[in-house]
Amino acid sequence: MNSNALNLMTGPPYFWLLILAGLYIGFCFFFTLLKNMTTFENGCTNEKTFSVGYWGYIIASTALCFSTWSLFGQPALIYHGGSAYSYLILASITLPFASILFLKRQKILCIEFGFKSPLELYSSYFQSSVLWVFILAVGIVFALSCFGLLLLSAGSFIHHISGGYVSLVYGMVGFCFLVLTHTLFAQYRALVSIAPLQFFLFLVGVFCLSMFVLFMSGGPEGFVEGIKNITSNDLPPFKDSFIDTQSSYGDDLPPTSSNVFFIFTLLIGLMGIQASPLMNMLALSTKDVRAFAPQQVWWSGLFCGGVLLVVSIFIGFGAHVAQPDLVLALKASHLSPRSALVYLDFVPQLIKQVQEFSPFLFGIISLSVVATLHMTAALIIKLTANMIKLDLSKGSTFFSPFSRMFAEFNPNIVAVLFSCLFALFTLYAAINFQSIFPLIASLGIAFSFQLFPALVGICYTPWFTGRGIVAGLIAGLFVVLLTDKTNDLLLNDMISDFFDFQMPFGSHPFGIYSAIWGGLVNMFFVILISSFTQSRNGIEHRFEFHRLLELNLMSPTPHAILFPLAWGVSFVWFFFAIGPGASLQSASLGFDLFENEFLSLWAWQFFWWAFGVFMLWVLAYPLQLSRFSGKSSFLSQLFHH
Repeated sequence: MNSNALNLMTGPPYFWLLILAGLYIGFCFFFTLLKNMTTFENGCTNEKTFSVGYWGYIIASTALCFSTWSLFGQPALIYHGGSAYSYLILASITLPFASILFLKRQKILCIEFGFKSPLELYSSYFQSSVLWVFILAVGIVFALSCFGLLLLSAGSFIHHISGGYVSLVYGMVGFCFLVLTHTLFAQYRALVSIAPLQFFLFLVGVFCLSMFVLFMSGGPEGFVEGIKNITSNDLPPFKDSFIDTQSSYGDDLPPTSSNVFFIFTLLIGLMGIQASPLMNMLALSTKDVRAFAPQQVWWSGLFCGGVLLVVSIFIGFGAHVAQPDLVLALKASHLSPRSALVYLDFVPQLIKQVQEFSPFLFGIISLSVVATLHMTAALIIKLTANMIKLDLSKGSTFFSPFSRMFAEFNPNIVAVLFSCLFALFTLYAAINFQSIFPLIASLGIAFSFQLFPALVGICYTPWFTGRGIVAGLIAGLFVVLLTDKTNDLLLNDMISDFFDFQMPFGSHPFGIYSAIWGGLVNMFFVILISSFTQSRNGIEHRFEFHRLLELNLMSPTPHAILFPLAWGVSFVWFFFAIGPGASLQSASLGFDLFENEFLSLWAWQFFWWAFGVFMLWVLAYPLQLSRFSGKSSFLSQLFHH
């Protein structure tokens, strides 16, 4: 072993990191072994193997949506893009809002009809095997995009904290091997049982990192004064970075300025995370449905929203006003400012600076990053494999020849093979398309957003037909491809080379996020095709689902006056918090409470975040769109069984 490697392994700066990482990895495998021994059941589809408890679902669902985003994504976007990206903090309200509208109804139908995966629900309700294939493809693309981003984040982290000794590629390979080994070794319940510890480590790490940046900024007073100095001099990235209805979505990757329409449509499009088969599969894995409402209101809206509002602001903005040495170190990136990888490098570069301040603190924060990435990546692989495993074991593909063929295989072997192929293919794609993979990965969310018309049909109206949903989904996915950033990076050149035709528009036309363009076209085709493909048998079949759904939602009935009140509150929030009304925070309209544009914007977002939590509470609890009352007949039957 050469001297550089010896210094890396035994030098004081890495002592605590190696000790803590070794203890963490050893505990994960040891605890998994104990949990496997206590929960092992003969049969690959036993309910106890795939069901988790109250706190398991709350922690796993919250972590899957917000942990990596809070630690890696949001601070980096704020650091590079400025104040406009701080509005993405309000995704902590829009994501649970979508969950409240659909999750309870999906869960009721799946339990009443015995479905164990969202693919079964979609294909059975719409009586379409073709739809099963498309939704499976959307789910795999979403999982692949998320897992690829985690691999790139882990590779960047390992590369930076090792001082460049370990390359980005080798870091990605090592992390992929760790996650895949643990995922194949652990049952689903064992993975979820470790999630509370991993989530606790995430909270400790993100708190310590924010306090470090705040300390380097000179404390709260130094932070505020530094922000005032930057904004008063109109220095990047704060110049032209506030919500401005006159500005347009630029060509940067991603942009440094954005108009109110893009922010609004982006926050709506992020709801595609909740519509993804992966998140639905997680919800179906718990039988304690009482966890839905607290997870959506208190954990996603209140807790994670508060973390994003405070921690990401301190880290993202504080890095600009910290001590000169820290600022210069963060700016010394070898990457082009237009490369998407600079957004994944920000937090690892920042953590590397902690090493000189305190090796122990460096070890704690680094461990939190490892735990956060490990937790999210393992859940993604396991949930996707379980979804395919359960469907194939029940022959729910509606392709009878394939069902008989898959019935001859052990679903456990199918799940193992899929997990390996999935992880290796994603690793290959992330390695070979490093510079553009983060942008292509956004397709996963936009694709998942195209499932909302199908969810509306299943949960609220029996009028949508299977053919209409399939036609709308195909059209929506195609429009997303044409209007997403991949249009500029890949498709535009391909179209111009083959057809000698240049697309008349670029990514996100008119500053509207590609998922929304796809959703509008999707819904148009769903309504159009459904109007021509109605049949008596199909309507009776779908009405069977809705009659059972309404039967379980009848008792108790909320006061009728709450419905218009709740939807009025929701409209006010969407209009003023993230919609056109967001421009009212401008100092020119007299809302400059702190004589500083940044602090006024922060106060505006704080108010609408709190108002958003109130909106979620009204929808989930008084209206009972998500909460199961103790008097509910459905809840009584569920726990009786």
